[in-house]
Amino acid sequence: MMTLSSCKEENEFTASEGIIDFNINYPVKNYDSSWERLIPKKMKMSFKNNVYKNEVSVGVFFNSSIITDCNKKEITMILNLNPEKIYTKLNQNQVADMLTNLPKPEIIKTKSYDSIMGLITKRHYGVYENLEDGRDVQLNESNQILISNSNWGNQFSQIEGVLLNYEVAQFGLNMQFKAQSIDLETNVPDSLFLVPKDYKQVNLDLYLHKMNDIFSAFLN
Repeated sequence: MMTLSSCKEENEFTASEGIIDFNINYPVKNYDSSWERLIPKKMKMSFKNNVYKNEVSVGVFFNSSIITDCNKKEITMILNLNPEKIYTKLNQNQVADMLTNLPKPEIIKTKSYDSIMGLITKRHYGVYENLEDGRDVQLNESNQILISNSNWGNQFSQIEGVLLNYEVAQFGLNMQFKAQSIDLETNVPDSLFLVPKDYKQVNLDLYLHKMNDIFSAFLN
C-alpha cells in the first residue's frame, strides 16, 4: 500500500493503474439497525487503461460490481446472488437514458483543497434543487488518478477528475464513499474487466429490480 506525505511527491504523483479502497458511510440512518452488520462498508475500485471496476460485497450474501469503460463509453453491471448470477450491459445512449431518471446536482466549485490518502484534492459541492432529490454533498476531485472522463456515466459528469470522496442516493440509502488507501504495486489483470462465463445477461429493469430487493431489506 502507498501513502504520500511530502508536497513534492504529491505534486509529481500520477497513477494509471492500481486499486483504491473506499469506506462506505451512511449519513442518513434510515436503515434497520438489526441489519447493521450486513450493510456494505467497503468498496474496491480497480483501474487500468481508462477502465475501472467498482466492487461491493457482503460475505456470501451478494457481490455487486460496475465496470465503466471510458474508452468505449460502456457500462457493465454484474450481480452475484449465490447461486443466481446476472449482468446487464449498457451503451452510451442507454446510460444517458438511465441518468435521466436520477437527480443531477449543480456543481459548485471552490478554491479549497483537502488531503485524501496524502493526495491534494479539489473540494467541490453538489447542490440539489429540491430536498427530495438528495442531500447537498461535498465532493473531492483528484487529477492524479489518470482515468479520462471518469464521470461520463454518473451524475457528476461536470467533474473531469476522479472522485475520491462523494455521496449518492441509491436504492433508498444515502451512501458516502471516501478513499482510504491506494495500492500501486498489485498488477490489475485485464480479465478483471470481463464478465465471467457463468453469468446470464438480463435487461436493466430486471437488474435494478434485483438490486432494489437487496437494499430494501436494510430499510426501516
